[in-house]
Amino acid sequence: MVVKEKGIIACGDDTRLRELDVTTPITYYGIAKGNDVVAENIEKDTHGSYFDVYIHGQFYGKLIFQHLEHIIFLNALSDYYILLLK
Repeated sequence: MVVKEKGIIACGDDTRLRELDVTTPITYYGIAKGNDVVAENIEKDTHGSYFDVYIHGQFYGKLIFQHLEHIIFLNALSDYYILLLK
């Protein structure tokens, strides 16, 4: 994946961020189906969180990590996307 211009990566689950009025391209991430980068099949147990990552509807992989908090796995989702851009 090659990105030729800068853009904004924003949590699309936050309705206020959906109202941004900018000319810069925005990539939205989150758990809602309307986002560009989506976490699906989210599971949590005493060992951590697990979820599948879809980018524009295409499966990219499963993330597994030891944190249970919602905001932490949302941050991990955006970080994963940023790493794929490099």
